[in-house]
This record gives sequence, C-alpha cells and structure tokens, in this order.
Amino acid sequence: MEFISIFKYIINELENNNVKYLILRGYENLPQSYSNDIDFGILSSNYSSLILSLINTKNKFNLRLLYRDSRFEVLKLSLIN
Repeated sequence: MEFISIFKYIINELENNNVKYLILRGYENLPQSYSNDIDFGILSSNYSSLILSLINTKNKFNLRLLYRDSRFEVLKLSLIN
C-alpha cells in the first residue's frame, strides 16, 4: 500500500467530515513520506468524525485500526496492514 494514497485519503476524509485538524509532528516530509508517526491535533468535539474518517480509511485500504491508549485527552490510534 502506498503511503501517499492513504495519507491523501485520510486528509480528504477529515475535510469531508468537517474535522478541524492540525498536523503537530511528523509533517516534515509529507506527503511523500513520514518518519515514525504523524501526530494530529483535533477538537474533542470532532472525535466521532475523526473515528468515522479513520474507519472509512481502514475499510478502503483493508487496514486495521488499533486503539492504543487514551489519557489526558490524548487518543492514540494506529492504522496498520
């Protein structure tokens, strides 16, 4: 799976679902590549739209969405093959 296709799809999903977001870290080589991970900042009121966007991405690219952790209003999720 090509990273750039997945990344562009995620951004389109976020925008189509009106998720207000910032890319906080890991953006230096975007959209061609990323280092370890990409950190997004979103409003807590956008959590459900974020999850919907990630589920749509997961289904489109046949990925797994893993819930890793949640504390101090930080939600850690991973999309993996």
